[in-house]
Amino acid sequence: MKLIIIISNNNDYAESLAKYLEFKYKISCKIINIPEIKLFLDKKLDFCFNYISSELSLIEYNSDNTLILKNSICILDLPFNSYSFIDYDPLYNSEHINQLFTMLSFAYPEIAWVIPVFNVQDENNPHFVKWVKLLDKIEEIINEETVLYDPFGFRQSLRNAINDNQIWHKIYNIVIRDKLAAAIDEEKEYAYLHGYMAYKLGYRCFVVTSMRLFEKLFSNRKEDQNRNWPLNIELTFEDMFLNYPDKENNEINLSNLQTRDEKFKKLTEVKNRIFVTVGHKYIRWSEANKLYLKELKAKARAKGGIVRKIYKPSGGIYNTMEQAGLLKDYWKKRKDEWQKAKPGPNTEEAGGHSAPGRLLLIAEKLIDRARKILDEANTVQDCIHGALLALEAQELLGYKTPTTCLEAIALKHQLEVKAECMFYGVGYNIDMKNRFKEIEGEVKAVSEWFHPSVRKKSYLNAQLGIITELVEILRDYGQFDEELQCLKKIRKLNRQFYFLNHPGLKFVQPLRAYIDTLVGSFPLFCGALFFWPIFYGLLGYLFNTRYEGYKDGILTFWEQVANSSYTFFGLQPSSQPIDTISHVLTIFTVLTGFLHLGIFISYLYNLIFRK
Repeated sequence: MKLIIIISNNNDYAESLAKYLEFKYKISCKIINIPEIKLFLDKKLDFCFNYISSELSLIEYNSDNTLILKNSICILDLPFNSYSFIDYDPLYNSEHINQLFTMLSFAYPEIAWVIPVFNVQDENNPHFVKWVKLLDKIEEIINEETVLYDPFGFRQSLRNAINDNQIWHKIYNIVIRDKLAAAIDEEKEYAYLHGYMAYKLGYRCFVVTSMRLFEKLFSNRKEDQNRNWPLNIELTFEDMFLNYPDKENNEINLSNLQTRDEKFKKLTEVKNRIFVTVGHKYIRWSEANKLYLKELKAKARAKGGIVRKIYKPSGGIYNTMEQAGLLKDYWKKRKDEWQKAKPGPNTEEAGGHSAPGRLLLIAEKLIDRARKILDEANTVQDCIHGALLALEAQELLGYKTPTTCLEAIALKHQLEVKAECMFYGVGYNIDMKNRFKEIEGEVKAVSEWFHPSVRKKSYLNAQLGIITELVEILRDYGQFDEELQCLKKIRKLNRQFYFLNHPGLKFVQPLRAYIDTLVGSFPLFCGALFFWPIFYGLLGYLFNTRYEGYKDGILTFWEQVANSSYTFFGLQPSSQPIDTISHVLTIFTVLTGFLHLGIFISYLYNLIFRK
């Protein structure tokens, strides 16, 4: 953890606590003082939220624009009037400090929030801590990697509070992640990326980059385990050759999979295990791992689970999901989500066409923070962090309030692509096909909330805007092939948008579609250059076209092909046509050649110049 923040109305106490924590943990502490708490709490909830958010924004970055709120702890010392999650629903028609806390925890998901209280009604509730146990709580979480993916179910509990109160506000159900995953890797970039993928798949996730946390989650020894974590991890991304820097027991070889499972038996209870490796072969336990993986796969199949081995570097988020056998599940989840997001006959009863005001306020804060990260991110972790903020905003809006939701979607994809481009662990070719599919599905779900008269235009225009912004990122990072795929998609969308606005010109749409298809594929373009001379040669042979210089003006099939080739590439006939049909066919051959060669030269120049 990089920072401890204390939000309190008792400045003397906050300063004393900050000095003690700085001395004990050698970590910087910041204080946000709430003056005149009664007057503060009498204000509207949006004022209180904006006040604390503005104070947090002042300490969000270092002087060198390093994001320091990531992995921080915030002690919220304010007078809560309830410790039950059902009273933390921010949409309930009231102005309580409990609801302010929910809004803050949604807007700052990377912060580990600690609420010190004098009495906890539910002793098993891990999110509230008695004052006398405050230091124990801080000690427990201070060295963990991140709470960004909600491993302890904190944000999920608050989301459940909203969903459980549907009788009051009747909105859509916010996405709930009731399954748990773990991204196990000593390389933080991979751990963060795999954790983010698990989160997109519908899992909360532990980022396990230390032996200390690995033992807490999976150790057989009771002294290593944390009994406050009743865990049922269903998915793991595991580095095959694992070697944590804080591992003290050199006798335990974590790279030997059978030994790893024997020492940490809770791993064997995981239903879906994805092993990630660069493919080392020349190690003494390589064959043993291979045989043990076969055994694990057989057991997983019998239980309906998955055990896969995938290789680094990957082709990005979607390619990794596909290799892991999780992509179909992901698309099923997304399609169900898009279907539920459609407006129905009871839309007005379900909260109208806009997201609730307080959720919109939170989403706007998340979007502002994600936008700043996009501009200033210089690490993979920062990009993934920003992408998660945008994803959280998108989920809170539930595709309502379309313009704001589209902004969240655009930022999410930009940050994901930027992370893939910055990450040396991602291969040269990034999967764009599935990204286009997701953009199309998300934009379509949002456009359903527009009026039918502008729905199609908004659907096309939003895709154009998002993909155009991706082109700029791909160009900056030299991802030439992916940029061409985006340009091809943009041409297609532009064509559809143009003919939507000019329905009277639809008769030329096939020609434009043909040209767009050609410039989208170099092999296809080369094939077209060979096809048309043969095609016109075949027509000349079938219609028995005649040309001067040949006996009786009659040409064999191959002579017809040779003549049409000269005409196509030379833009003039090699021999003078004799009859009308020959003249007509020659004109069409010249026009076709002129069209193709002109576009081909321009296309080839662009390819060489960009390469």
